[in-house]
Amino acid sequence: MTLRVQSAAVSHWFGCCEENEVKKDLVARTFDLASAYRQVGLNAEGRQFSYIRVFNPEENKWVVFQAQVLPFGAVRSVHSFLRLARAVWWIGTVGCKLMWSSFFGDYTI
Repeated sequence: MTLRVQSAAVSHWFGCCEENEVKKDLVARTFDLASAYRQVGLNAEGRQFSYIRVFNPEENKWVVFQAQVLPFGAVRSVHSFLRLARAVWWIGTVGCKLMWSSFFGDYTI
């Protein structure tokens, strides 16, 4: 899906350049939000729900941890991450006037 969007955008770019007799120089870059969930910290209210329990075989007991970032796989984590990814895309397109496609956390600029 995203490849079609990118191809259409590049085609449109070259068409507009030709129409307006502008140089067709194009610089492109791709990047993604690697380890995306670990980049989004939890607020104080969310931390009360961020405990996980894991069995430690070395100590033969259950251990409790509190996550400081979005827990992977939690339903709300997906929603929160997509909101953040959309905000980054919006800043790039509206604020910086970049031609930018977004596929979840993967971007082509």
